[in-house]
Amino acid sequence: ALGKLLGNKLSIRSESRDTVYNRLNTGKIDRRLISGLGYGSESVFFNKEVDQYKKVNLHISLDYSGSMSGNRLEKTIVATTAIVKAATMARNINVQVSIRSTDRGTGCRPVIALIYDSRRDGLKHYCYMMERLVTANTTPEGLCFEAIMKNFVPSTKDVDSYFLNFSDGEPGYAGQGFSYQGEPAAIHTANQIKRMKENGMNVLSYFINESSGASYSWNIFKKCYG
Repeated sequence: ALGKLLGNKLSIRSESRDTVYNRLNTGKIDRRLISGLGYGSESVFFNKEVDQYKKVNLHISLDYSGSMSGNRLEKTIVATTAIVKAATMARNINVQVSIRSTDRGTGCRPVIALIYDSRRDGLKHYCYMMERLVTANTTPEGLCFEAIMKNFVPSTKDVDSYFLNFSDGEPGYAGQGFSYQGEPAAIHTANQIKRMKENGMNVLSYFINESSGASYSWNIFKKCYG
């Protein structure tokens, strides 16, 4: 329902506006003014400008660590689903959705999975995946971003590209004798965000929290995402 409301607001993105400038000295000949040539008029040309929105590619990355379970994840899914639904109603918006966490195997490896791409998947596929996915373990933010960055669509003169992140805190990962957390993890994540921006990505990141006692996580989050 929220997606339909948002989709109706975004419907203007599919519209275009033509503006005609006539009685010019250069351009295409306006046949309606040709008769004026016999009277010495030279302003018988026109130009037409077409204004329309650029295409948009939006990559939504969701934190699926264990701490996101419950109300945090529910609200995140509602927001993401609204965006996905709205994009299906706008002809020039593509959306990808990925989740990031660590697996439950013995290696406990960082994992990022692309679960939906509107260029190939329908809304039913998105709903099928979201109904079955569960949160688990930790979130190695920058490590996951580095792994999927090659799949991003860079901004061009015809496309505006956005990276939208939902997360509830700081990077955290430990496994196979490797620890990724605190300031070093924040710096690494910030470097990945910098790479995205250098490739023309517009980055938006939302910090999700339910209490006032998360000042450390909030400070780390700002170091990661600005």
